[in-house]
Amino acid sequence: MLAWVDTGGHVHVTDRHAVGNNVPYLDTSQDYHLISGYENDTHTVVTFTRAWDTCDDQDLALGHDTARLIWAYSEEDPGEGGSPLLYHSLTQRGQRSIYLSEPPAPSAPLPPHKVWDLRADNLLLPDTDHTHYWCKIYRALEVTTKHHMIGLEPLIQPGHESYVHHMVLYECHIPGEAMEGAGAGASSADWFQRHVDQPGEPCYSPNMPAEWSFCLATNAWAWAVGSEGERLPEHTGMPLGEQFGGATYFMLETHYDNPAYHAPLIDNSGVRILYTEHTRQYDTGMMLIGSEVNFLQFIPPRQPSFLSTGHCTKAGLPDTGVKIISGVLHSHLAGRKMRLKHVRNGIELPVVLEDNHYDFNFQA
Repeated sequence: MLAWVDTGGHVHVTDRHAVGNNVPYLDTSQDYHLISGYENDTHTVVTFTRAWDTCDDQDLALGHDTARLIWAYSEEDPGEGGSPLLYHSLTQRGQRSIYLSEPPAPSAPLPPHKVWDLRADNLLLPDTDHTHYWCKIYRALEVTTKHHMIGLEPLIQPGHESYVHHMVLYECHIPGEAMEGAGAGASSADWFQRHVDQPGEPCYSPNMPAEWSFCLATNAWAWAVGSEGERLPEHTGMPLGEQFGGATYFMLETHYDNPAYHAPLIDNSGVRILYTEHTRQYDTGMMLIGSEVNFLQFIPPRQPSFLSTGHCTKAGLPDTGVKIISGVLHSHLAGRKMRLKHVRNGIELPVVLEDNHYDFNFQA
């Protein structure tokens, strides 16, 4: 859509399509409805609608997938003073991924709750690693009765929004055989308490203590770029504390992206956990489904597409089943499309999650 307001206050909108690196061409069919438009000293505002699918092959059919919005603007109106449509400068264009079919999450105030902040401790990011994973151990706040975690908010250090890509909070649980082998009276504190006051280590590196691998089996929360955080529905909460069905020790994995090798970067980003003593009707947890990153997963060169699949059986789930309340699709840079299918007794049920325009930098 090309839109402008002329000096007489008249609103102009044209439906166009792009072919290569050229001025967008006028569509044969003008598939839009102008609602309003105005201009002042600082802004031009034009509001319009169009059908999800216009049945016009010069328009992109919109739906439940991520949409990549490409925008540009000029200081001059098209045709002003007889001038043609001018090319915009590098500082007057950009793109943003949006999810059109889901309205913004409601901003209703949360019921009374407490907060627990988990932050990096003046972490100096290496200037020789364009992608860096950092892990740190935290101990949950002391609780004597059952509490529920009910939400997560990102705490990104101002100015570091382009460097913090995603964060995963893992629960640390010692397997039964390891606990039994440690003898009577052993607890998770024997493995993790000594790490709580340490600054952390690079994840999956030789410096990462071996016992930290016990934390990788259970996810509690995850945040990725594009997300404003998460709130659980009012009837659900995630238990806090081992004695109440949750975890006492956690590992926060933070993924930093620094492709330009900027330095020095000292970071204190992290996450804020919202929790309450007013427990809710149902306990929640996070389940990972699909294929984890594996060095044996090799994509042949020059492939137009390559399908990678992962399978999860009902083993480990209660006989009564579980109810899905939310989901997030996660892949790395090679990911283009993702889909979560559900098969019960040999019959495929409606697709749970799907995005045919997956964007690595918009994981919400």
